[in-house]
This record gives sequence, C-alpha cells and structure tokens, in this order.
Amino acid sequence: MTDHLAVYVKSAQKTYGKDTIFENLSMSVEKATIYGLLGASGCGKTTLLNCIIGRKKLDKGDVWTLGYKPGTKGVVPGPRMGYMPQDTALVPEYTVKETIYFFGRIANMSDDRIFNRFYELSKLLDLPPRNQYVRDCSGGEQRRISLAATIVSEPELLILDEPTVGVDSVLREKIWSYFIELVRDQKVTVLLTTHYIEECNGADKVGLMRNGHLLTEQPPLIILSLYESETLEQAFLKLCIQEDEGKYSDIEKNQNSMYYTPSTSMQSFQEYQSTEKLLEKPNEPYEIWGVNPKHVQSLLHKNWTQFKRNIMGLILFGVLPITQTFFFVYCIGGQLRDLKLGIINYEVPWDGCHMYDKRLSAIPNSETYDCTFRNLSCRFIEYLDDPMIDIMRFDGVDDATEAIKHGIIIAYIYFPQNFSQCYEEKARDMLSVDPESLESAKIHGEFDMSSKPLGEGLKYKLIDLFLDFQRDLYQDCNWNKRIGQPPINEHYLFGKKYDPYLMFLIPGLLATFGFFFGATMTSQIIVSEKCEGVWDRSLAAGVTTLEVVLGHLILQFSICVFHALTPLIVTLYIYGLEYQGSFFHMALICIIQNSCGLVLGFYISVASKTHSQANYTVTGILLPVIIMCGMLWPLESLPYFLQLISKCLPVTLPIVGLRNVIRKGESFWTPQLLTVNLIPIGWITVLILLSLWQIKTVK
Repeated sequence: MTDHLAVYVKSAQKTYGKDTIFENLSMSVEKATIYGLLGASGCGKTTLLNCIIGRKKLDKGDVWTLGYKPGTKGVVPGPRMGYMPQDTALVPEYTVKETIYFFGRIANMSDDRIFNRFYELSKLLDLPPRNQYVRDCSGGEQRRISLAATIVSEPELLILDEPTVGVDSVLREKIWSYFIELVRDQKVTVLLTTHYIEECNGADKVGLMRNGHLLTEQPPLIILSLYESETLEQAFLKLCIQEDEGKYSDIEKNQNSMYYTPSTSMQSFQEYQSTEKLLEKPNEPYEIWGVNPKHVQSLLHKNWTQFKRNIMGLILFGVLPITQTFFFVYCIGGQLRDLKLGIINYEVPWDGCHMYDKRLSAIPNSETYDCTFRNLSCRFIEYLDDPMIDIMRFDGVDDATEAIKHGIIIAYIYFPQNFSQCYEEKARDMLSVDPESLESAKIHGEFDMSSKPLGEGLKYKLIDLFLDFQRDLYQDCNWNKRIGQPPINEHYLFGKKYDPYLMFLIPGLLATFGFFFGATMTSQIIVSEKCEGVWDRSLAAGVTTLEVVLGHLILQFSICVFHALTPLIVTLYIYGLEYQGSFFHMALICIIQNSCGLVLGFYISVASKTHSQANYTVTGILLPVIIMCGMLWPLESLPYFLQLISKCLPVTLPIVGLRNVIRKGESFWTPQLLTVNLIPIGWITVLILLSLWQIKTVK
C-alpha cells in the first residue's frame, strides 16, 4: 500500500522529559517528489527529521524510510539517503575539496566519480576555491559546501534541514531548479524544511506543522484554493487562527487524498524501480567483520587531518610530555639543599674553632686504651660541611628560637660547655657516668616540624653525619670503629640506602602521566564531533559506530605510544635514572596504561554532552586516583577497605609492577606482573564495550 512512498510516518509520538514534541503525527512523502515541511522554530521539524533518518527513536508510532525501518543496515542510514542537518556539520580543518571527497568516500564512491561530481557542484553552487579551509569560509559559503556534501553521492532520498538559509535569492532559485531537475530526471525524493515559506510553492506537497502536529498536508495549489489565500504564508496564518478559535475540526486536520492530485513528476513504485538511473549507484561496500575498510580509512584521514592542522594541539602534543616529565624529575623528590641550621657552641668560641687541630681532638693512650677528647664540638661542625646544610651562628638559645619562629632557620643545635669532657667520660665507662654528665655529652637541638620533609630530612642527615663523626673518632682513638655503628647489620637486596624519594615516585609518574595524557587527549573527541554535527552526519551516511570507534582509537593509539615512550626515555636516558629491568617491559606497561587512559577518555567523550562536562569528569577522576594509587605514598598507609578499592583502580597495581621492573629487574612475563596488568586490560575491554553500547543506544 505504501510502495510509492519514500517516507511514511504513522501515529508518531515523541517526548522530551515532560514536554511533548509531537503526538499522533502522520505524514507521507511520495517518491520522486519535493516535500516541504513548514513550521515555526521549535515545532518539532528537526526532531521529526532525526526520527526519519534513525538518529532518534519514537516513543510511539512507526516510521518507514525508503520502505525500511530506520536503523536497517546499509539502507537507512546509508548512501541511499543524503542528510543535511540544520547546522553546517563540516570539518573545519578540511578544505572545500577534502570535504566533498570525505563525504563521497563514506558513500562508497570512487575518487574519479567524486572528482566529476565536485566539478559539477562547484559550478552549480558557486563553491569557494577548492583549497580554501572550511573554517575560513563565510556562513553562506559553508551552507553551500554542506549542501554539496549531501548531494555529491546522488542519493535516492534527500533530507535537508534549512538548506537555503543564508543563501542569496539568485542562488536559492538556482538550487530549487536543481531540486526539480533531480526529481524529474533522476527520480530523487526531496524532503526539506525551510524558513522561507513561499519558496515551497515549487514543492509537490507541503506539510504545515504547528505545536507538534500537521495542520494540513497537501499540494501548495490545493492549500491556496481551500483557504482562499494568495500566499502559503496567508494560508498558514488562517489555519493557525482557526485552530486557536477551535474551528479547525479533526476531519480537516486529516484531509484525505481526494484533494490531492500528484504532479507530473510522481510515478508509482513499480515505475520508479524500472527506471534506469542516469548515473551509476555506489558499489556495494566490501566489509571485514562488519567493518568497511574504506569508511575506516576515510575516518582515519579526517581524524589525522584535524590533528595535524591544529597547531596548538601539535605543540602541546610534542612539548607537554617532555616538559611535564622534566619539571617532575627536577622539582619533586630531589635531594634537599641549603637548609638553614643554627649552631650555638657553648664549649668553644667561634674564633677558637678556627684554631683547633683535628689531630689533637682525640689523643689515644696506648697503655690504658683510653682516649682524651678536646674540642669535639669544633670537630663535629666540620662534618656539617654538606650541600644539604647551610650553617648560621647564634650566640644563645633565645636568639635561635626566635629565628625558628620567624622561619629564618629550620632547626638549631647547641653544644654544652663541657661537651668533650662529658663525652669522654661516657665513652670510657657508660655505666658509671652520672646523669648530669650523660646529658652534657649530648648535642641538643630543636626543629621546626611544620614542614615535615624539611624537618625530618635535616634530622636524619644530622644523625648520619654524627655516626660518621663517631666512627672516625673511635678510629683515631685506636678503638674498633664498629663500636660507633648502630647495632644493626644492614644489607640492601634492592635499591640503595641513600636513593632519593624520586626513585619511589618515578614509576607512579610514568604510569599516571601516561594514563591522564591518554584520557585528556580523547575526552573531547566525540563531544567535538557531536557539537560540530559531523557525528550525526557520518552515521546518517552509513558509517557504523564500530567504524567511528576504530577510526579514532587507531590514531589515538599511535599517539599514545609516543606519550608512553617519551617520559620513559626522558627519565631513563636524559635524567639518568638507574634501572634493572628491560626497557621493552617498562615500555609495554606504560603503553598499556596510556591505552587504558585513552579508552577512558573516549568513553567520557561519548557519555558527555558538552566540553565542560567532559573536562569536569576527567578532572574529578584525576585527584582521587593520584591520592589512592600509591604514587605519592605507599598503599599500606591506607585503611583496609580503601586498599581494596585502590587495587581495583587501573593504575595502582601497574605502578607496583613498573616499580618491580625498574628496581628489581622483574620480567613482564612473570605470573605476578601478568596478573598486575590484567586490571588495566580488563578496564580497557569494559570501557570499549561501554563506549560501543553508549554510541549505539543513546540517541
């Protein structure tokens, strides 16, 4: 019954939240005709078109496009239908020629045929120069390019949303003449919306839409006759007034076909099927596992062109990994330097220390195995000649305490008046020395621990220097210098005693930087395409969601390999980090981490509706992951339930694995490291599946 219809909508209903966009709407578009859908902004025209092309779903009712339900693979969407959205929906980084070639290729056209069509359309639509970038074209020029991209493949059905907005009257008349020629000679069906009501006088049929329903659906001449009007605008106004006054009956709202006489351009479905097209139709696409390689190639070219022509993006792409790594390794976790330490010496005046002789500070007695100590405070001060320490002299404790309060120094130490004598008594017989002498044998100090890294760093440095001082002192007394060592025999199986804190941080740096570089790079991709309209337009042309995902992920994976290897090369070969394991194994872990971040960013981009939403999501994920992943502080410090959550994060266990490769020389293929990397691989799999589901189901 509907073989002669290109589009048939029956009892359609669509709501958005609590608002009804259209309800119980029916319309029919005969094949090989021009159908003009007219109505004020917001009446539901664009939403109805999106339902017809399959980009939105009806809540109730049915839609058939070219005899098929929207969503039928290879038909609707597909190259048999050309769709021009209300926005220009073009790639700003493309030239005019590249734009036409892109839309022609995803419609499975050969390059020779695209070249011929581009030449024809350039003359017809007065397109800008072929090498001019779309972003440099005016609004009117962009709409002409958009129209050319829609009709380049000569589809059977053209669905055009405001195709002549911003076009001068001469060119508008030329475009309409071309539409009439397409209908007459090639039996194309044109369904369009327009602001210019009167230009639809040339249509075979118009539908006047208001508040989500069709007031009437008839040829222009019949509408003018029925409502005794000279223009369609007057007829539309009369219909609106009658509806507001309640004089517009249900019978009139659904006028039957007795008033409708098909134009000479209309033919039956059977006649249409037997008519030969003047130009060849696109070839059937060659597919591998449901993927058209030509589509993927075109999408890759588009994505690469957008990337390489974004100058600021290219600069950030090349510079950010290097600069971020440079600042990290040189600003975080390095050795502390020039910490202000106050010295108060009650034993020897400052001038006296300049004249003391180190050889006379410890005089051994070979007969009694005793040792006489003199000016030990001056001897210890010599050991404070270290890059970490910058000595400041003070005359008393009160002055030094005030200096700490005002942030001038980090700490101060002072030597009691009889320090050397009491230290000698303590060394000779620790069990019999009186408590007062024992207290005087100590170096006393006070520290500012408001900055724990500074206070702790200076404290442990002083302890290490004092142990060095004590060992040398015992050796000068001909005593066994081991007596001056702590009663612990230390051996380091992995790492070194004085490795900087940066050695602990580096694996976290490599894993998390790669993860968030990947997430940041891809978090805007789909959002940008949705906002530009290229997303809907590509899918309407027959590109599948899987092809879109592949087109982005293949390019982004290549980029993420660079982002994974660059920080690794900087830290290992420029900064000179010592490592035990294989570079290949470290690179493999980093690439997996970058890939995981890439897929996370891609999913965020798919799920987000705006750039701000995508940015907030990435930023909101960043801080909790860095705090909980063990990059800054060991996992053992977390409460048990947070440890469990942390180990499920995509970066936590890979940081541990990367640390084992760098510091212990473990292989990626050991069971422990393979298990560790199953976490990010699992995240990658889940996020890809979620992205595909989100793209496919959410319209």
